[in-house]
Amino acid sequence: MTQLRKKLMLYLTATLAGVGGILCFLVVVVFKHDITTCYVSIPIFFLFFGVFSILTITKNGIKHKNNGRKRANKYMLVRTIKIFLGGTFFLLYWYIVKPEDMQGFALTFAVFYLTYLAFEAWSFIQVEKKIKNNVQQNS
Repeated sequence: MTQLRKKLMLYLTATLAGVGGILCFLVVVVFKHDITTCYVSIPIFFLFFGVFSILTITKNGIKHKNNGRKRANKYMLVRTIKIFLGGTFFLLYWYIVKPEDMQGFALTFAVFYLTYLAFEAWSFIQVEKKIKNNVQQNS
């Protein structure tokens, strides 16, 4: 499970860096806007939350056959927390920064959120596959 955990963290970092690079290129080169200092906080927010999510869903390892419901509950709890923290992060940015910059931030945040959502679902499937393969080998 440690190898899977490291692999997922590497994929998360690469995915967020790739999306961040593409968005930065689009914003600066194509749309001719300045990148605010808070732009960097979006991928960092999702990186920290992604690491927390990966550690949470891979915590018990692959030994336990019957803890699928517990793992699914943890996964849903992490997703719920992510929604509330994401909303808080968004509102805090809105409060601190000028409302004129809000449209670009909202679009960037939405792209990162959807990217992270897809990654999170994919990572949960990878963990479940690893557990299923381990249970079948031990049976």
